[in-house]
Amino acid sequence: MLRLQAPIPERFIADDPANDARIRAAREAQVKELTFLLWRGHCSVHQRFTPALVDAFRSEFGIGTEIHLVSRLAAEHPDKRIVSLDPMVCPCSTMFRIDSAHLAWILEGLVEGGVENRITVDGETARWARVALDRMLSIT
Repeated sequence: MLRLQAPIPERFIADDPANDARIRAAREAQVKELTFLLWRGHCSVHQRFTPALVDAFRSEFGIGTEIHLVSRLAAEHPDKRIVSLDPMVCPCSTMFRIDSAHLAWILEGLVEGGVENRITVDGETARWARVALDRMLSIT
């Protein structure tokens, strides 16, 4: 089970993507041992979640992600008060489009041998993205 509040040594915030090389060189060993690598600036929705909002929801189940996932979790757990951390419920325009119809479209395209909306990144970015995904998936 994931703890709601990780101690400081398990967290690391990368202030600026321009610092990538410095962070990797100076703290690569530390980064490998982290539970979370928090990256500022990559998502307009996540940037809205402030420490004050998190503190306000500690006694509830405040979820800091796109509203559809929050709504699904609330529906699946009616015995719990599950709410978005953001009182304005600002939707992520990209995540908002993930629905059954779009998933079916992508899967049908894959079966036909096509790849829609391919995103490519350099090897180092791909490696750290894989680390982040593996950590997230291992929690569930």
